[in-house]
Amino acid sequence: MKKKSKKTFQLLFVICVSCITNLLYSQSTINMENTDSIITLVVTSTANQENLSALKAYVKKVMPMLLTLKGEVIKRSKIIDIFNGKKEFDFLLIMDFPSKNALLKMFNSSAYQSLIPDRNKGFISINILLAKNIE
Repeated sequence: MKKKSKKTFQLLFVICVSCITNLLYSQSTINMENTDSIITLVVTSTANQENLSALKAYVKKVMPMLLTLKGEVIKRSKIIDIFNGKKEFDFLLIMDFPSKNALLKMFNSSAYQSLIPDRNKGFISINILLAKNIE
C-alpha cells in the first residue's frame, strides 16, 4: 500500500469511528428498536490536519474495538469532486455491523469514553448516520 493511501485509510477510519460516537452522544433520540439486526454506519468527516497525532492515537485504539464487533468496511472514499451542492466533508466511510446493540454498547463503554478527547481533537467535523436496509 502506498504511503499516501495508507494515511488516507487511517484518516477515513478515524473519521468513521468519531462520527459514530458523535452521533450517538449528540442525539438522544436514537431508535433502540430492532437492536439485533444488521446496521449500516455511514460517516462523513473532515480531519483536523493540525492535530494528526490525536487522530492517529484515536484510530490505533478504536480499531481493535470495531474489529471485535465484526464491523465490515464496505467503502472508504476521499471526496474529489462535486457534481451538485457543496463540499461539506472530505471523507466517506460505510460499514456494516451485525448488531446495533453491540455497537451502542461499545460506544457507551468506559474504554471508548476515554478515547473521546482524542476524537474531538482529531476532527474538524463529523456526521454519523445509522441506517437499515429498506424492506
